Amino acid sequence: LPFLWGGGGSLLSLLVLVTIGGILVQAFRNSGIFNWQSKVTVAKVQVGLLASARSLQADLNRLALESDTNSAEGLTRLLQETTISLLRHPEYWVYGSAKQEVVSFDRSEEAFNAMLIAERSKQSAETSSNAPSVRTDLEDPSEYIVVTILAAANKTGLPALPAIRTAADIRQALTTIGAISADNLLAVEVIWEPQSTLYTLTATDVVAVYPELVRI
Repeated sequence: LPFLWGGGGSLLSLLVLVTIGGILVQAFRNSGIFNWQSKVTVAKVQVGLLASARSLQADLNRLALESDTNSAEGLTRLLQETTISLLRHPEYWVYGSAKQEVVSFDRSEEAFNAMLIAERSKQSAETSSNAPSVRTDLEDPSEYIVVTILAAANKTGLPALPAIRTAADIRQALTTIGAISADNLLAVEVIWEPQSTLYTLTATDVVAVYPELVRI
């Protein structure tokens, strides 16, 4: 029987970030007898884009409203459409990073949540420093958008991600993580900032808040 360690999604439209997604663990439903020591790959792909990619923000906002995060198929569609939206904008890619780790299933929730909390804590700092009440007309518009995709899959469901050095590496990482099938996908979360043009994400912000990003 499927084993669930959480679920649901959220749209935080009034903050500097929007998080959508959910956590759905299927207990390797095609693998027969469940094994706590079965291997899970937890991965993150992050892309920093020029903020002029405004249609990407519209795409992500639409996905936040339309995605069904209560089924494996809905989560898979969310993952696929997010990666497709990013792949449509290679001319805006400026930064990238990718990482993954393989853990036993009994540690997969802990590993996924640790990665998620680390990313959300970055947005918390941006939210407090870029609140609408402190914005003035003298501030520059956003320079960058940062999109983070977190996913967990059974070990055979996600091949190795490349080290990001070039735009070709970003394309390969997005294509690889976006190809996880519904049968293999255990969890997905998509986070991006800024969601609103009221907020700024400068080059200094990117370097300070996202030191793992590599300029391509």
